[in-house]
Amino acid sequence: TPDAAARAAYAAVWSRETVLQREFALFGGEFLLTLGAKDLRAWFAAFFAVDEDVWGGFLGGWPGLPGNHHHETRLGRLLFGLALLPRLPPSV
Repeated sequence: TPDAAARAAYAAVWSRETVLQREFALFGGEFLLTLGAKDLRAWFAAFFAVDEDVWGGFLGGWPGLPGNHHHETRLGRLLFGLALLPRLPPSV
């Protein structure tokens, strides 16, 4: 059926881990929308203070792109978030 074909195509492109990685990025985007200008600047300063391979992989956000291996798993995304925490001012 067309529905089954669409589900199979979606599953082939969007693995569970890829969907979770995208959801993490969307969560981050929603969080950033809640920040004022000062805190947004502080957040981006902290983000870009992390190793370039790590933040670049987050922005790339697709399997096979450089640095993406840092974000392909829940643990990787958790470690990324934890790496930001000590760089953030308390107001963020």
